[in-house]
Amino acid sequence: PCTCSYTYGRNVATHAPAPIPHYLLNILDAMNNLVTTQHDGFYTQQLATYNAINIALYEHRRSKLPWHSDDDKLFDTNSPRHHKSIASFSIGATRQFEFQHKHNNSLFEVSLTNGSVAIMEKATQQHFLHQLSPTTQNDHDFNNIRVSLTFRHIATYNHEHNCPTCQH
Repeated sequence: PCTCSYTYGRNVATHAPAPIPHYLLNILDAMNNLVTTQHDGFYTQQLATYNAINIALYEHRRSKLPWHSDDDKLFDTNSPRHHKSIASFSIGATRQFEFQHKHNNSLFEVSLTNGSVAIMEKATQQHFLHQLSPTTQNDHDFNNIRVSLTFRHIATYNHEHNCPTCQH
């Protein structure tokens, strides 16, 4: 199993790896079927599959994740061999997911509602920062609690040298 640690949100928290719990395997399979299959009108091709899930709890309206790009070395989003997308499945309170272009500072936002899936392609990490800012809205249905399941692909060549799954 992988032994690489992951620092979430630009030093917000560092986590040791853990196996994906059995109760999340069906969700992982569903996300792989939804996102990693390419349809070009003539054939269907299975792309690299997600093999990592980050679970984040936003406990209240003030919970946030500051501006960042998901360009951690473990995920190596700049590599041409890297799986193209990161998918985030939202459960609970609605929050605004904000994007800022790295060069012209233009802004846009997307509402992450309960049950929604946000997909960020590789170019998103290269050209945009994103954040989940605090909200002033009250979501009584979910007591302002939001859980995010973020799906990524860790390629074997990206593991730390001392990790048993490393293939340098």
